[in-house]
Amino acid sequence: MADNSPHLPFIPTNHPDRGPGIALQVIDFEAAGVSPPFRGSRFVVAPGHSTREDVHAVAELWSIACGHGKLLYDGVEIPVQEGDFLYLAPFKKHVVINDGDDRLVICSQWWDTNAQPTV
Repeated sequence: MADNSPHLPFIPTNHPDRGPGIALQVIDFEAAGVSPPFRGSRFVVAPGHSTREDVHAVAELWSIACGHGKLLYDGVEIPVQEGDFLYLAPFKKHVVINDGDDRLVICSQWWDTNAQPTV
């Protein structure tokens, strides 16, 4: 990073396919001049809204930054709340629902579990 700041910029996003009530910000590692073996984002689910069903080949780690709701994960309903960390395995269907009165903020990191580490 040119200015030696640890702050990472976000890619300007406009993802209408995410559905109403969902705001997504993806970290722009390239603009920051770094190339980690993972990617990251922050997304907000408005009260009364949910994400669309998602399934992908990457592993994912979620940190619930604020709010609460429920995660439908591989056919199981799991309550989630501020402070929780969740590991989502590759190819597992998942949906998060904000059933509270406040926004649900989730920080996500994902990586390809088949990628070979570089040293």
